[in-house]
Amino acid sequence: MGYVAGAIDMGDGVIFCSPSNTVTIGQVRDMVQGYLETTPSIRHMSADAIIIDLFKRLWPCPKRGTTL
Repeated sequence: MGYVAGAIDMGDGVIFCSPSNTVTIGQVRDMVQGYLETTPSIRHMSADAIIIDLFKRLWPCPKRGTTL
């Protein structure tokens, strides 16, 4: 869970925009685990690439110049 939390801290607000007020680290862990179980074709990727890929899909940042 620490690795996943670190990857989120690294990319949040830059690569993806998490709903940090509404999601727990336990929920994040479950999302990563579910993604690995349902998408075996990505398991050759590095752990950080998997996490970033997942959260870019789930939590895209708004385009610059737009509001949330």
